[in-house]
Amino acid sequence: MLPSDGTPRSRYVEIHAKNAPPGISYADACALVSVTMMGDPKSPSDSAA
Repeated sequence: MLPSDGTPRSRYVEIHAKNAPPGISYADACALVSVTMMGDPKSPSDSAA
């Protein structure tokens, strides 16, 4: 399951990982969120703001 160390980043990952496509791994979700938070234009999500 998702770790709960109480950090805002972990909470962000926890929230957005739920919106990930079926079958996505936690590591993939973390990577996707990291890219999204950096504002990569290739990212399919712009919800990092």
